[in-house]
Amino acid sequence: MPDVALKGRLKSGIVAIGGETTGFALENASLATSTLEIDVSSIPGSRDLSGANVLVVGDFEIHNYVNRGRVLVFKAKSVVGIRPPIGIIEVAPEVITEVAPETAARKRPPVITEIAP
Repeated sequence: MPDVALKGRLKSGIVAIGGETTGFALENASLATSTLEIDVSSIPGSRDLSGANVLVVGDFEIHNYVNRGRVLVFKAKSVVGIRPPIGIIEVAPEVITEVAPETAARKRPPVITEIAP
């Protein structure tokens, strides 16, 4: 299966009955459920990124839990912190458009476009 890249906020401290969880989730309003369970166990230092905006590369797998049953989990192969967007409208995952604050009062403000890291 080809690798997939996802962006979102890494959240730790996720709990479930019988410990049936990876303990991490990726939060992103664009996801169907707004959070996705993520397995970062093979990545040293990933706990240090808890609460940060991250770019995660990996693939999907099914975990078969006794109580929870079949659960879709994203198995991370790499995790890197990324700069969070600031006051922007996200046009595409890699292109961010924002209005310069000092020109917001003008009738037709200039638009600044930058490539997100």
